[in-house]
Amino acid sequence: MPDPQTPDHDTTEGLIRTEIWPGIEGIFEGTELRLDAASENGQPRIDTEPGPETAVSFLFLVSSSEDPWSENGRSPYFCRFNITCKRRGYMVGTDLYILFPEETDMNRLRPILGNRMFSGNPPSLRHEIGHGDLPGVLVVGFSHGSGGEYYGDLPVATMLADLAERINYLRRAIRVVHKLSEDYTSDTQLNRLVRELEKCFPAH
Repeated sequence: MPDPQTPDHDTTEGLIRTEIWPGIEGIFEGTELRLDAASENGQPRIDTEPGPETAVSFLFLVSSSEDPWSENGRSPYFCRFNITCKRRGYMVGTDLYILFPEETDMNRLRPILGNRMFSGNPPSLRHEIGHGDLPGVLVVGFSHGSGGEYYGDLPVATMLADLAERINYLRRAIRVVHKLSEDYTSDTQLNRLVRELEKCFPAH
């Protein structure tokens, strides 16, 4: 495991604090999306990743000011990003979980779960039992990772451009989730969601 105090670690953490995180904040400016560092001070918690090469990671959550919170206080989705940075490369991991009523006919989820576009990286499905006033739900989960290795130093601008593109795709998908949550029987909104998810989570 790399020493957390190595020069590479300090340099990469410094980039996150001074360039990468401010750049991420800039991506969200002027949009309805909300950036949450999942910390008390609003700054990302930076962790050291085990491995032969120094790597550090941080995560953040994404929500929207337009989220249609239900009467029981539950949003119809959950979105998380995990960013891993090394001296000469990065990885952007995206997780999106979409909630459906537990009584949803499984045939309605077939266009998502059985979609050949996701065959290389299929979505997951699980049932969450309700607690208290919260009803049970079906949770469809998507995960995706993108990034690269470079000969020079960590390409911050390239990473931020990659991240901005992913956030834009997710922004569109979240808007459709909003519409679908108003009427889960809508074939139009379900088909729109499938099309947006195909863009967000390509198999290759």
